[in-house]
Amino acid sequence: MENIKSNYADKTICIMSGSFVQRGDVAVFDKYQRTTAALQNGADVVIELPVPYVLSNAEGFAENGVKIAKETGCDMLCFGIENTDTKSLIELSNAIRSEKTQEKISSYMKDGDYYPRALYNSILELYDNDMAEILNSGNNALALEYIKACEKYDITPIGIERTGATHDSENTVGDIASGSYIRKLIDDFEDFSEFVPNTFTNPANIYRIESAVVYRLKTMSKEVMANLPDVNEGLENRIYNAVLDYNSLNAILQSIKTKRYTLARIRRIIMCAFLRITKEMANTPLPYIRVLGFREDSSSLLKFSTELPIITTVSSGYKTLEKPAKKIFDTEMLASHLFSMCCEKSSLCKNDFENGIIKQ
Repeated sequence: MENIKSNYADKTICIMSGSFVQRGDVAVFDKYQRTTAALQNGADVVIELPVPYVLSNAEGFAENGVKIAKETGCDMLCFGIENTDTKSLIELSNAIRSEKTQEKISSYMKDGDYYPRALYNSILELYDNDMAEILNSGNNALALEYIKACEKYDITPIGIERTGATHDSENTVGDIASGSYIRKLIDDFEDFSEFVPNTFTNPANIYRIESAVVYRLKTMSKEVMANLPDVNEGLENRIYNAVLDYNSLNAILQSIKTKRYTLARIRRIIMCAFLRITKEMANTPLPYIRVLGFREDSSSLLKFSTELPIITTVSSGYKTLEKPAKKIFDTEMLASHLFSMCCEKSSLCKNDFENGIIKQ
């Protein structure tokens, strides 16, 4: 936020996941605490990315996030990158989408490579090692999808390089730690306060409702599994067999995981199953803009020139939605309810109708 406001823009709209996150897990703290933290640390408006898009692959996640940026009048999109610069990422994005690279990727995949490995090998063979190594850094895969979506919606992409602790690292640098390490501290009931900007309470953990997740999986047919987002190539058979064989969430995940099917992808699919998110829902065009909070001195930013419904008050905004949009929002409310069951104290979690828009 400091980097953005020093170098790029006076005002910022933050687009944030809600009760679940793209790693295929519940958010570690509720969206209202995180909205407050964002507003107190540089954001002027916070908007929620609906959960079917949050639990999409990198392409779906980026496409819908950038679509929100476009609908809310943003002319730049800032995002994190690893050990590179925006220009190099744009060059890599163009290289990936070239006809010769796509042909090479297809060739590698016919020989049995899974997509990330086929992509890496193709770039390494056709270009150079430096360009290929960009693909090995955690957030860069998502950054490449942001760049592709920014080109579609005529938004300038701005990559901001990570400083301090690296992606997924258990090493800390000063008061900076990776998200994975902060999650580990929270799960181990250790002090994490020095690595976050605000006081957070009532953490969530999906394993508090593990039996509910497993029950949902065990009551699904193979046909229903085949209609989950990102399930193709007969993956539903692998999921179905793992669910038959195991009774713990971790064992099911590990049994499905292969080189071709990454753990993050499998976790997202399992969370979609739990939330009853289908391919149709994941492919539904963005149906509304949900504002979670704003700074009162930036209220003018809320005058979006969009034809999409804008939800600031849930009770009245929900009534204006058409059926497909209501289906997405119903899933969002279900996600909030199930999130509360993952928290230490469910009683501290209000539902979407009870929580008003946050003003700072």
